Amino acid sequence: MKFIPFFVLFILSISFVSAAEISVLQENYLAGETVQVYVNASSLASSDIALYDVNNNPKQIAPLFTEYRDGYFFVYFHLFENYLEGKYTLEIQDAKDTFSIIPPNGQAVLQIKPGFILLDSQDDTFSFELSDVGDSSSTLSILESNAVLSARKNQLSIGPGEQKNNYVDYLYYRISLDLFMNISYDDQYYILPVLYSDLVVEEEVVEEEESEEELVEEVVVSESSFALLVSEGTVVLTLEPDQSKYGDLKVQNLLEESLILEYSLTGDLDGIVTLNESRVTLAAGEIYSQRVWFNPQNNSRVGVYSGDIVLTDGSSSESISVSLDVAEVVADEDVNQSSGSFPFVSDGTLVPKESNTSLYAVAVFMILLLVALIVLVVLKLRQKDEKKFHEYIEGTKKRK
Repeated sequence: MKFIPFFVLFILSISFVSAAEISVLQENYLAGETVQVYVNASSLASSDIALYDVNNNPKQIAPLFTEYRDGYFFVYFHLFENYLEGKYTLEIQDAKDTFSIIPPNGQAVLQIKPGFILLDSQDDTFSFELSDVGDSSSTLSILESNAVLSARKNQLSIGPGEQKNNYVDYLYYRISLDLFMNISYDDQYYILPVLYSDLVVEEEVVEEEESEEELVEEVVVSESSFALLVSEGTVVLTLEPDQSKYGDLKVQNLLEESLILEYSLTGDLDGIVTLNESRVTLAAGEIYSQRVWFNPQNNSRVGVYSGDIVLTDGSSSESISVSLDVAEVVADEDVNQSSGSFPFVSDGTLVPKESNTSLYAVAVFMILLLVALIVLVVLKLRQKDEKKFHEYIEGTKKRK
């Protein structure tokens, strides 16, 4: 009977197999820096992770990874200092993403360890280590994405061959979302994800993929020092109270120097719309992708919420208009509509996930059938034993 539970697990696991999704945090790295990657997959092993250069030659890496949330992994690895400039392809299972190794131009080359932080509800401090593996010194600027994070040092000076640790204090009970630390130096930067352990993420609804070229067009406003990279200037979504969606809002620094960009919400959006970061530093020409969540807590009241997502660098600003209609919708019993993502901006239509009801019914039927067969065999064996015992008694009487 011990094999039955394993049989059930095998049947149930079929419905959870899906293609991996990956996202490299930066587009450009220096040889020797640390590559950080978000991965969404049902499982992950070191053998699933491979790096190829522009000529499709495999490159040696030693990736470290952790499943920080069910089905969500974070991977990071250090690039070797002798890697040549050019475009590289990271392949994890069946998913691919690219980044470029650029010339150092005499600046410092820093590695970060660990590549992400997983907050501990029993702690109030975390630390990260920075190592200068280049030939130049540098001064780092460290900014928190939220006031609940408090770096003990907002600036660090580091020289060739040196390692520096920085400590960050936090109050876990004041945190409800994933946060970030922005670490910039010279023309380079790191985004250090600070992951909230108790965040519950609903299973994403699979939507039809479209190419980035079709979805994104650059909107350049002459009086602004940055450009929003969106397909429309308005977000219109309709969700049920227990549904959530997210989109990635891209922005590019059009200046030849770094700038500090701040995000804010107006109107009724506070609480029903959340941003991963409220303040970021962008290097010259850098493109940054901000994740915007709509109804992240899956518990909003029915109603229409409207306002703007405002971006400003202190001298100029741009905004995205948002209209979110939270409405009660009676869905079919076999349709599981939870959360989903969309390219910024879409019409907010969710594609229902295929039901697993029939698969579960087959599994239950097969289990019941197997149990019935086992019970039948046991009964037959008992009947045979009783018959033999009865014959033995009768034979004994006859001999007397």
